[in-house]
Amino acid sequence: MPGKVGIDCLLEIMSAGTFDSPTFIDVKKIGDLTVSDDKTAVDSSTRQSDTKLYEAGMFERGFGFKMLSDANDPAYIIIRNAYRARGDDAKVLVQVTDGEDGDTARDGIKMWCIVTKFGQEQPLDGRVARDIELKPTEKDGDVYEYVTGVPD
Repeated sequence: MPGKVGIDCLLEIMSAGTFDSPTFIDVKKIGDLTVSDDKTAVDSSTRQSDTKLYEAGMFERGFGFKMLSDANDPAYIIIRNAYRARGDDAKVLVQVTDGEDGDTARDGIKMWCIVTKFGQEQPLDGRVARDIELKPTEKDGDVYEYVTGVPD
């Protein structure tokens, strides 16, 4: 079985709907995407063992990418407006998967996020782009859910 290629992966952002019934649009004007999904190790060592012992701790999640600045791109507008907002208006529902819609082998995560970084790169000989980071948040009791083999 061939491995998955990054260009086939999807970053989607909710344009309408709710956590349980979102309407997503593709975020296409990005290059590399970094998906952070780490779990802390909580030290639970005692004097009963000569080996350090650990318990599973909290997840540290987030997404990072560079996006071309385009004030006519609906996905860019959603991200920009969320960065500039406060409260619930600052929250965006994002879904990242390693396969296209309808791929029963795809795997990923759907998560409410806030935009924590929206820096601009202005290279002398290149396209103006935004350096964007998204971090998890909560909205209406929802934070995240795993996406596995979800068809259209």
